[in-house]
Amino acid sequence: MISGGLFASATSGVRNGRPGQPFPEDIEQRNRSAELARTLSPGSVEANFYLSLEKTAIEQIQWFGERDEQLIDGRDWE
Repeated sequence: MISGGLFASATSGVRNGRPGQPFPEDIEQRNRSAELARTLSPGSVEANFYLSLEKTAIEQIQWFGERDEQLIDGRDWE
C-alpha cells in the first residue's frame, strides 16, 4: 500500500507540454529515478521502486510520442 501511494503521488497530476515533445515531468522522472536507483543496492525494495518509476516514465514518453504522431497530421486547422 505504501509503494502504491508513493507511486501514485509521483505519477499523477497535470502536465503541460508541446505536441510531439515528451512532457518535461516524464523526462525528469525518468532521469531522477534512474539516478536514485543506481545509488541503492541492486534488487532492494527501494531500487526496484525507482526502477519501476523509471520504466513508467519511459513508457509514458513512448506512448505520448506515438499518440502525438497520430494527432499531428500536417493539416492547417485554422
